[in-house]
Amino acid sequence: IKFIIKMSKRDVTVEIFAAGDGINYPKPGNTVTVHYTGYLPDGRRFDSSRDRNKPFKFKIGAKQVIPGLDLGVSQLSIGERAKITIPANLAYG
Repeated sequence: IKFIIKMSKRDVTVEIFAAGDGINYPKPGNTVTVHYTGYLPDGRRFDSSRDRNKPFKFKIGAKQVIPGLDLGVSQLSIGERAKITIPANLAYG
């Protein structure tokens, strides 16, 4: 399953590759545990939790991560796998 969700006013794109439970979505203040691999626009990989074999935890809405990751992950239900594309203004600039 693959579809794209364009988030209004945000330009964060979420492409779903594997559906989650469709019921449980993180709310502000919830701690989420995710695996991620970060790529630059030119395709170069710059970081991955999978390389360390350790999932990454952060609290939704607590400004612990770049805004685009907060926005994208908050759209995923438990177990969902997705590609989140984040524009520079919601990443590192």
